[in-house]
Amino acid sequence: MNFVLKTFTKNLIPIIYNLDKTFYGETVTDGWYSRYVNRAKIVLCYYNNEVAGYLIVSRITKNLYSDILNCKYSGDININPNNFILKSHYYYLSSVLVLPEYQGRGIATKLQDIAFSKVLQNKKVCTICVTDGGESLAKKYLSFIGKCKKSKIYSN
Repeated sequence: MNFVLKTFTKNLIPIIYNLDKTFYGETVTDGWYSRYVNRAKIVLCYYNNEVAGYLIVSRITKNLYSDILNCKYSGDININPNNFILKSHYYYLSSVLVLPEYQGRGIATKLQDIAFSKVLQNKKVCTICVTDGGESLAKKYLSFIGKCKKSKIYSN
């Protein structure tokens, strides 16, 4: 396994789109991915030269950080892309995905360990957990804030 931390660039959109489509059977529009271009960091896991998983963290406005903590969002599909900015001490952990055939190998944990040690140290971080797997990962570094519909909010 090889892990790479890099800036989320436009050429990564088709890769992440295809991983999401493989995992979920459907995916969101390109606009969801475009909001991260040059504004987010991505940790990629390569296994036998194929992308097995990823984690995306992005800088966000203080207002969005507060809105997430105050349960104004139960998911991130409707967040205005203008809330993803170039410089900020506030971060949003937006997505962690490991393809099923690679799960159970500690990949998601390693993706998160890299993000928190290289990008998120001493930063304000929040996330909206929509799956049980996402919640179990969030608990490692973040504290439960509250429930918004079926989602759970975590922050440090």
